[in-house]
Amino acid sequence: MQGVTVSMSEAEAHWRDFLLSLKKRGMHGVKLISSDDRSGLRAALQSSMRAWPGNGAKCIFNAPDREEADRLLAKTIEKYSKKASRLAL
Repeated sequence: MQGVTVSMSEAEAHWRDFLLSLKKRGMHGVKLISSDDRSGLRAALQSSMRAWPGNGAKCIFNAPDREEADRLLAKTIEKYSKKASRLAL
């Protein structure tokens, strides 16, 4: 899959939009991304390419009762509080 974008900066928001556009076009199974250590790209990869938000939320929403949903939510927040603090708010 190929893509091209032009932006005035290499901020996370611009990279995230670009990566999400590739995913919408069918990109999947990415095994390697090479970069010259752009912090915006790294942050965008963490926020747009991880599978948790869909899969983790599904487990929480499909919990058999409120108590189990609360337990799964607390466990997920704890798990992501250091790796993705904004996700864990």
